[in-house]
Amino acid sequence: MILELEKIGGQKPWVARITGTDPKYGLAREFVNGTADYSRKNKPGTRGIYYSFYLMDGIYEVKGGNSWGSAGDRKFIRVIGDLFEKVSMEIVLQMVNQG
Repeated sequence: MILELEKIGGQKPWVARITGTDPKYGLAREFVNGTADYSRKNKPGTRGIYYSFYLMDGIYEVKGGNSWGSAGDRKFIRVIGDLFEKVSMEIVLQMVNQG
């Protein structure tokens, strides 16, 4: 599936696949490269720059949002096929610990 996130202000969105646990950061992650689309940006470049991330089945941490209030929020999603659902940190840890 392709997840599209908007860059809002100076907050560039990012997506990372959760691969396990990490003693320093809590979760081991592999960052996914996004492709930027500038065709809809406003003049100062604070809105309208969209990043597309190709995601395979798995658990991901997502930083980015669709409004100024949520641009810095970090969320977790589970991707299955062309669908995704938000999941809590508790669910992420359960899934990581199950292998």
